[in-house]
Amino acid sequence: MKKSSKKILMLLLTSLVTVFIFLFLFSKDLKVNAYLSTTEWNNVISSSNWLPHSLLITNDTDNNSDIEIRIIRSDTGNEIVKTEMISRGQTIETDSIPIFNGNYTIQARTISKDGNYKISIN
Repeated sequence: MKKSSKKILMLLLTSLVTVFIFLFLFSKDLKVNAYLSTTEWNNVISSSNWLPHSLLITNDTDNNSDIEIRIIRSDTGNEIVKTEMISRGQTIETDSIPIFNGNYTIQARTISKDGNYKISIN
């Protein structure tokens, strides 16, 4: 096998392993505690999307209020997934986040009471 062919094969294998590790790590629930207010959008978490995907987002049953979430491009602030309301104890599935859209930020705000909120993201 030529030296250049070995390099390409190693690069492909490394890329494949990286994708599997990424999928394994992000297939778990991520539990976030965030301070949310009624008057402004609050950043919950940021990430980047290498693959098109949608998220399951849960508003914990012990939270004080329903919440709204939206997903924006981190660099421009443009909304890339529509705003949705999530009742206490409810889980919603977002629209698909477009592939190669750069870093994105999940933002949330509470409907009726400022405070600390538990949000699960998968």
